[in-house]
Amino acid sequence: MSSLSRIKFWLALCLTLVVLMGQAFPVLSAGFDPNHIIADAVFLDADAMSDSEIQVFLENHGPGGGASFLATYQVGEQSAAEVIGSAARASGINPRIILVKLQVEKSLIGKYSSTNPPPQSALDYAMGYGCPDGKPCDPAFAGFDKQISVAANRFRQLFDGDYKKYWEGPEQPYHVGEDTDVYPINVATGVLYIYTPWIGSYPVPASGNKAFWGIWIDYGFGDPTKTTLPSDDAHLAEPTWPAIALSGEDFQVTITLRNEGTATWQNEAGYALVNAGNPMGALERLPLPHEVPPGETATWTLNLIAPKTPGLHQSRWQLQHGDEQVGERITVWVGVLPEEAREWKAGLDRLIEEAKQKWEEAKRRGEKDFESFVQELLAQLQRELTRIIEEQSKALLEAFLRWLEETCTGALMPIGTLALAGVWLGRRRK
Repeated sequence: MSSLSRIKFWLALCLTLVVLMGQAFPVLSAGFDPNHIIADAVFLDADAMSDSEIQVFLENHGPGGGASFLATYQVGEQSAAEVIGSAARASGINPRIILVKLQVEKSLIGKYSSTNPPPQSALDYAMGYGCPDGKPCDPAFAGFDKQISVAANRFRQLFDGDYKKYWEGPEQPYHVGEDTDVYPINVATGVLYIYTPWIGSYPVPASGNKAFWGIWIDYGFGDPTKTTLPSDDAHLAEPTWPAIALSGEDFQVTITLRNEGTATWQNEAGYALVNAGNPMGALERLPLPHEVPPGETATWTLNLIAPKTPGLHQSRWQLQHGDEQVGERITVWVGVLPEEAREWKAGLDRLIEEAKQKWEEAKRRGEKDFESFVQELLAQLQRELTRIIEEQSKALLEAFLRWLEETCTGALMPIGTLALAGVWLGRRRK
């Protein structure tokens, strides 16, 4: 290949890479503002993630989208997720700051796994605390848990006023490593620069505060400059199947809801499943069975008592947060049979089991809409219950007529004698 051809080849390759990089990171190239990296309220949101949410995050953000080394890393009896969560709560800062910094400083989340562990030095100085540029790290701050704790505390100390030792405050200049000034518009952004005095770059190479901003967005944490309140939403994760019971009989039904909001459901925060109409003997407020992070599910088992009246009956339920209703209202259906129709119960139970099997087969085919299966089953049950009740009513009527006939014909006076007596009495009165 001639020199000219080689030059053309490499120019074409470089231009292609530039185009691809622009396509892969369009937001990052356009949205970064070095003077506004994170909002103060976001910086201080210590409840942004629970320990269990941090654990799930670590299990899904390692190499290739698998588990990070930190997903199984322990410090004594504490998991890495617990170390991160407790430090964030103790200092009052957002645990996402710690997660992002672990990646910015030592690539501890995305680069290493249990089969490819990091060097000990990366764990010992995980947050880069006590490691000034161009100088050795201070061994007084060595240790994963110590790094997390002292860095989180330092972030909060700086935010609470220590920043004034290094910077005059919002919209005032702060000189950074690129030998230029930035003008942070809020305290939280200024704190990030005091901790890491570089604008940096992203995605290649990933460094400084631009990497902090970019990794935050890549991790799905949203725009760090936007203050948004956690949202509530809930939907059925599995069908709530109807039940069949005899009049006055105890029965059970399960409700499984998925947390489709951004807030974690917790009993102490006032979340509960409450009755919204006809509790059928159940407790009208049921606590959460466990903490439910976004994307996870909770299942309640309702202990109900069937109404006395035969037919199809409903009980309504709703997730509630404090006094606010969350998500869709759930209807629990029960088909009630009279005691005399006990023999029909097994057949109706089979209908329900067949519907469940059809749904499981549909799920394996990739279907997600179970509402049609439930509605089809309800229509079947309605038809069968109507037929059974009508047949039972006819049978009862016929039995009553037979009883009446037997009673009257078996009495001391036959029906004819009673009729004649009635006629005679009528004439006497005249």
